[in-house]
Amino acid sequence: MKKYSKIVISVLVSAILLYVTFINIDVKKTFAELRIVNLSGVPAVLVSYFLMHLLIALRWRVMLNAKVSLGNIFYASAVHNMLNNLLPFRTGEASFVILLKKLFSVPVIKSSSILLYARIFDALSIFFWFLVSGIVYKSVLNKTLENSTYLMLYIFSAFLLIFALAYLIFKRDFIGMMSEYFKKNNMTNGLLSKWSYKISTVLKEVKSGLIFNKVAVMSVLLYLLKYTFLMLSAYVFGLELNIFETIIAGTVVMIATVLPIQGVAGFGTIEAGWVLGLYVLGVDKETAVMVGVGFHIIQIIMYTIMGGIGIVSLHLKRDTIKEIM
Repeated sequence: MKKYSKIVISVLVSAILLYVTFINIDVKKTFAELRIVNLSGVPAVLVSYFLMHLLIALRWRVMLNAKVSLGNIFYASAVHNMLNNLLPFRTGEASFVILLKKLFSVPVIKSSSILLYARIFDALSIFFWFLVSGIVYKSVLNKTLENSTYLMLYIFSAFLLIFALAYLIFKRDFIGMMSEYFKKNNMTNGLLSKWSYKISTVLKEVKSGLIFNKVAVMSVLLYLLKYTFLMLSAYVFGLELNIFETIIAGTVVMIATVLPIQGVAGFGTIEAGWVLGLYVLGVDKETAVMVGVGFHIIQIIMYTIMGGIGIVSLHLKRDTIKEIM
């Protein structure tokens, strides 16, 4: 029953968001304009998407700190990305843990901890570029500060980055401290203490010196590539934005897709994110919807093709893929 209730809720979320997005616009005109594609920009979109996922695979490999071939982790990452986009409420995240366990014998605690840490880096990278775009590009900053939602987002971004910096400087192991607390107070027969200790151990390994620095740099570059992919996708459908404008508008799209609120295959969530983000830049709703729908089509095609290739490749290698961690 729970399974079906999630599906029903996700469909309702998509339906509501799509209704709000498409209300008061000329749908026929919007979809007619959608057919006018700037083909010269397509190769750059494809290259940026491939590089983006190559960097994601490299980051996973560094975080795993193990002898896993880049090709195999790339295929596993492609499958994980496809499921994460297709399934509602980000439930596809679980596929990462399952894939690493089945393919590379990575313990669940380790893969879960790495996934959590990667998402923290993702959030920090999104807000880092959001702040940088506002600071560097003054005209965009002035536009966004007039919007209370974006003003709150700037404040939150600054707070989050300051907190992260303080955490790195003082190197406080909060999860380790929790582990000691659970152990000291004999909570739940040591179960919480045991799990938090294991998670703390994995995170310490990721935080150690060179690994942490590599992951931090890769995460910042990864989101620059993601924003570039958004910018090039918008250009394909006739909307020319510079990278700073793309970051301002695209941050809403990023947040909408990262939070566990998306419906089936992200329908409604992505389109609404584009409309809200571009509204701040003064882009009319019809154009914003066209770009949002066009981007979504490109995204679905790309992650379906790459995910399909990943499934086939991993299936063909299933007998030899087990790697020593």
